[in-house]
Amino acid sequence: MLFTLTSKIINYMDLENQVTSLELSKRLKELGFKQESLFYWSKNGGQKWKIENSFYFKVDKRADISAYTAADLGDMLPEYVEKDEKIYWLKGYKLLEYVENYTYNSLCIFRADTEADARAKMLIYLRENNLI
Repeated sequence: MLFTLTSKIINYMDLENQVTSLELSKRLKELGFKQESLFYWSKNGGQKWKIENSFYFKVDKRADISAYTAADLGDMLPEYVEKDEKIYWLKGYKLLEYVENYTYNSLCIFRADTEADARAKMLIYLRENNLI
């Protein structure tokens, strides 16, 4: 009964707005971030990518790509970063779009339509610049 109720609540159109975009998910995988999440971008035999819930569907971690939630990414982001003998603290806020940044004379600012994508952009920047 619980599974039936839960599966009816999940609306996959809304889910796409709560996880990282396919493009950012692919880049995170390329950069070596762990492929462990509740949701995955999967082709499942078809040509179109769609989001699967690993609780209900079998995922192939070699072919499928983690679709991280903002909470997943929050666990992966450090609280602060040290660069050039300065400490930069993570802050996130929402104006018209979601913004994630490390502040102390603004190390970097990333804007996106969703919190998950803003956090993904931040993680990508940090990995590409050897800050994590």
